[in-house]
Amino acid sequence: MPLYVFGVWGWAQLVPANEWALRSFNLVWLIGIFIGAVYFGRNNRVLIFPLVLMMQPFLWRYMNEFRPYAMQIFFSMWQLVALFDFYHDRNRKWRMALFLGASLGSAALHMLGVIPTVVQGLLVLGIFIKRRQWPSRYEWIALAVGVLCFGGLGLYFLHTLLGGAGGAKVWSLGIGNLLFSFYELIGLNGMGPSHLLLRNAARTGLGPIINACRPFFVGMGLLTGLIGATTIYGFYLLKRDRSRVLELFFLLAICVLNFSGLFLLASVVNWPFWGRHLAPVLPAYTVVLSLLLSAVYSHRIMKWVGIVLIMVLIWSALSLRFSSRFAKEDYRKAVQVALDAQHEGKVVWFIASDLTAKFYGATFDNDEPKGLINPGTAQDVTNLPRPDLICISRPEVTDPHDAVRNFVEKSGYVKTKLQIHGFTVWRVP
Repeated sequence: MPLYVFGVWGWAQLVPANEWALRSFNLVWLIGIFIGAVYFGRNNRVLIFPLVLMMQPFLWRYMNEFRPYAMQIFFSMWQLVALFDFYHDRNRKWRMALFLGASLGSAALHMLGVIPTVVQGLLVLGIFIKRRQWPSRYEWIALAVGVLCFGGLGLYFLHTLLGGAGGAKVWSLGIGNLLFSFYELIGLNGMGPSHLLLRNAARTGLGPIINACRPFFVGMGLLTGLIGATTIYGFYLLKRDRSRVLELFFLLAICVLNFSGLFLLASVVNWPFWGRHLAPVLPAYTVVLSLLLSAVYSHRIMKWVGIVLIMVLIWSALSLRFSSRFAKEDYRKAVQVALDAQHEGKVVWFIASDLTAKFYGATFDNDEPKGLINPGTAQDVTNLPRPDLICISRPEVTDPHDAVRNFVEKSGYVKTKLQIHGFTVWRVP
């Protein structure tokens, strides 16, 4: 993700190196997303679209993440703007440059951005073929520049892949990936259990997942039912408007083809994807929802279904942002506990992200017989100094071989009563 790394580096030169300042980088892209949504809504007679997009739980979940997904939604938004310019055959002077610029940004941001770029590029090609139309002079110039830029980016990605780069393969691909992706995309996650609880439950099977979700069935069922009712009745009301129906199917094609491309890639390389990887689909999905809500709102009774759906989506988004059950791993407190133990001369195994821990002041030296040690993802930890304290987070990632778990069980370590969100702390018996 070269563009994201460069962007974050540039932002870090302008703001203090603290959590809020660094995450404020996402506000830049949120403004760009909103401008794109307003522009799209006005040009395509979907005036409700900016409102519906701004209340999506998916958007607000990743606005609070120091990750590239807000930036990816921004580029996907402007890809969609350009794609509808092709669809309606307007803005011939700039549409190709806008499409290729947004596509290049999406692809340079994340290697998976290549998939929506290819999908939408094929749709653009299909539009030209259907109309028996050739690109204009301005579009040929944009294409020539785009080929050079994408060629350079392709060489960069080839170099990184040959060097062994790749995503983490923590989970095997299965039906759970598909369900959880939809779960996040449509906003159910703000109505359900915490992500940490779901991750832990998913390690042991379907039963624990159902048990984790059981207290939230009413809220999750309400949102699912509202979306289902809006979809069915919205399509029914729009069936006489042929132009809108064609737009809906065009948007659904974007969503389905993007999802299918991701699933195909994941199947080939045995790499699971999650809801966050559907970030490029969010703008198109939200336009579909906006069109259906607009249709439903025109009905005297069914408009209340749309109004309640909007209220529930806002509640889901607010829950994701402010509810304590969605709090992130408390690295600040965990590192402080580890440093206090280290200052007392104790050996501490800190089994979590070492980069995040270093941000909060941790210093690791695995060669020292005493102090703070990060075993990484070692298959054997018995050769390390015996710890007085073990702090671990996300064991499915940080302890994939169960080396630490087996060590804890065999050595009889005792789980402490320390309440550190996202961490478990064990002490020597």
